[in-house]
Amino acid sequence: MTTFQNLIAGEWVAARSGKTFTSHSPANRDDVIGEFPSSGHADVDAAVAAVPAVSTPQAASAATKRRAMASFMCVSSVGGLQDTRAAILQCG
Repeated sequence: MTTFQNLIAGEWVAARSGKTFTSHSPANRDDVIGEFPSSGHADVDAAVAAVPAVSTPQAASAATKRRAMASFMCVSSVGGLQDTRAAILQCG
């Protein structure tokens, strides 16, 4: 089984909690896609903090960066949504 990690500051890291979840194919529940990090707020904060500061007027605000990262983490850590598979479509 493939084990996935979060990419934060150019490094592949496990969720800070150490928790993971197993994801299965929705088409075939016997088909395991892999083991994914069950990422939380601390992981989002670390990822946002790793985003380089940009000083141009077009640079995204900290809130925009946080929303974008939270959306990414929501999609990549669907472990919390295991009981509500339809909610995956609403992430981000």
